[in-house]
Amino acid sequence: MTSDLPAVLARLDAWLAAHVPAIHATLRPGASDTELDALEPLVGQKLPESFRTLYRWHDGEQLVVRGVFSLAFLPLAQIQFDWETWQDIGKNFPEMNQEINSASHPTGSIREAYTTPGWLGFLSDLSGNSVGLDFNPGPAGKLGQVITFGRDQEYKYVLAESLEAFLREYLTRLEAGQVQIVNREAESFLYLLDADGRSSESHRQLTDLYPGFGAAPARRSR
Repeated sequence: MTSDLPAVLARLDAWLAAHVPAIHATLRPGASDTELDALEPLVGQKLPESFRTLYRWHDGEQLVVRGVFSLAFLPLAQIQFDWETWQDIGKNFPEMNQEINSASHPTGSIREAYTTPGWLGFLSDLSGNSVGLDFNPGPAGKLGQVITFGRDQEYKYVLAESLEAFLREYLTRLEAGQVQIVNREAESFLYLLDADGRSSESHRQLTDLYPGFGAAPARRSR
């Protein structure tokens, strides 16, 4: 159920406007149901209502790294482009699933593959690494779980059991002050803090940007 998710997103909108107006200003107007409907046959998946609610709120943001969710919040058009790119890679280079090692955390939750048609990224570092929905989970995973994957993500992590859980947890961290705001000239950056009050500026392993989320074990790039 996502009956109160619009209220969660309204609180997120208000927090961003109050604390990081430069990031808030990058948000695009919401997508239409027609635009969302067009994505479903392309990816061959029924979009969760939480995803539709998120994109009715805002159709991503202007493509800026370290945006609303500490990564670029992708517009639907970019989601489509990235998904098609990964399908081309999987079709033209199937051997990569055997040649490139992959590991799931927790074990068995995510398919141990370099790429699969079941991964739909909505956040990106704009360098080939994504946070996205998993429509083809491993035997121990959940349909629609939020995971990390991509070019540099040999270790893939479950961040939340659903998109709604991910959004709620992110807002909880922001409102509780578990965040570092870095202002550099006209830009602002958000970094969530771990239990020791540290933040990560690493793009190498995306789970470092979301310390303590979901079932992912504690990990930090060194």
